[in-house]
Amino acid sequence: MSEIKKFYGGFVVEHVSGQIFRFNIDEETRFIQDTNLYLKKCCADIAAFLNLEVGDLLITDELVRQKDYILSRQEDLFALLNKNQLELDCLLKVARLRPMLLVKLNMNCFSVWTMAWLFVQPSYPLSGITDLFKVIEMSLMRHDVMENFYQLAYLGAERSEILGWIYANWKDCHMNRREVQIFLKKKQNKETFFSQLKRIMFNH
Repeated sequence: MSEIKKFYGGFVVEHVSGQIFRFNIDEETRFIQDTNLYLKKCCADIAAFLNLEVGDLLITDELVRQKDYILSRQEDLFALLNKNQLELDCLLKVARLRPMLLVKLNMNCFSVWTMAWLFVQPSYPLSGITDLFKVIEMSLMRHDVMENFYQLAYLGAERSEILGWIYANWKDCHMNRREVQIFLKKKQNKETFFSQLKRIMFNH
């Protein structure tokens, strides 16, 4: 916990002042260890809360099957995820400022934690969530896990941040008719969608 607090403070100063936060290998190692402990506990709590195995939260077919059940428990899932504010804020800052540092984490746990945040986006948007996506994209887990995010990103499509990520990964986000209808529910999404679709068609 102490190392997470130290890194959080360092990145706050960096963000505000522009002064680079520097750390040595021992500090980095302790930060990774402390953060992995936090993520491991989170994953166990998420799995127990949803009555699922941790591994099931990384399987696309299982996530799609359980989607309605998970969404029905958004409020309580959000409360579970949001109870450790320091760790959350620290991970968001590091994902923005030093994403390659987070690639050294246990990416199974990091991916489950990020996926849980995606499920609460319809009601409890998290600013910076696409920075978490990018960490996974940069890791060796990319091909094993990103399919989950491609298939379920429409859950947060009413947010401009995730909307932009969907456009950037349009070919991979294979949305069915019902999901497209949800995606286009907002007039702004619809207008942006058609302008982006024209761009895609003319560029390719």
